[in-house]
Amino acid sequence: MTESIKILIAEDHNILLQGLKNLLLDDNSFDLCATENNCRSALVSLKKYQPDILLTDISFPDGDGISLFKNARIYIPELKAICLTMHREQGYVSKAYQAGINGYLPKETDIEEIKRVIKGVMLGQKFYDPSLFDFNQNSQKTQSLLKEKLSLREIEIIQLIADGLSSKDIADRIHLSPFTIDTHRKNINSKLNVKNVGELLKVAREEGIIL
Repeated sequence: MTESIKILIAEDHNILLQGLKNLLLDDNSFDLCATENNCRSALVSLKKYQPDILLTDISFPDGDGISLFKNARIYIPELKAICLTMHREQGYVSKAYQAGINGYLPKETDIEEIKRVIKGVMLGQKFYDPSLFDFNQNSQKTQSLLKEKLSLREIEIIQLIADGLSSKDIADRIHLSPFTIDTHRKNINSKLNVKNVGELLKVAREEGIIL
């Protein structure tokens, strides 16, 4: 491979972003064309710079990295993407796989491993950390439930409920109003046919949405 791999980073955690920038700027194999900290500006830059690879987090205050990738593919059909995230739950991993994300790595992944994955993805390979996703055992039931019923925002809210957060706490955490969170919770209960938090968490565990 003679040309540098053109990369755009979407990441809203400054410390990690700086580390990724240093990783790419120190290696002539890579051409860092832009960094963005939200989905809206990332999509603008993706259309402008037309990178080879989007290196993205999952959760942003204004959206999610998987939807960002899907929207960007409208303008860049050959775009590849790697999610570098703290979200280890099957719900997120399955959503990424179904969307065509080429790699899914936990944020603690070694720097040299990230480089190797970027280069492998450019050669058409897929990289999903085996501790997060078992291609042979991945349940069709889970894929169907998550794909057809729950949005990524709803999955995130379920996980925060599992952490014991109230609607107000969740609203503060993800920068939405308590009313919006309550609406999401009603929609989640309706979609999963549950009546209370106990039933919700039971179904969420069975489906791999929470650990």
